[in-house]
Amino acid sequence: MPSCPYKAAGKQLGEVIAVSETGASAPIYYGARSEGVDMAAGVAIEPGQLDISAAVTVVFELK
Repeated sequence: MPSCPYKAAGKQLGEVIAVSETGASAPIYYGARSEGVDMAAGVAIEPGQLDISAAVTVVFELK
């Protein structure tokens, strides 16, 4: 477990001040979906894996 510098300084985490998300990546679908066609009607679901990632930064108040 990473060390907690705020605990070493005798502090506690307070309220969340800000949350930001960057670097989110997921598949983008073009074509039929953008034309208003129901894509679910003709899409076969295949076994496999899909990687989705995001970076989230949360800024807390120190008490």
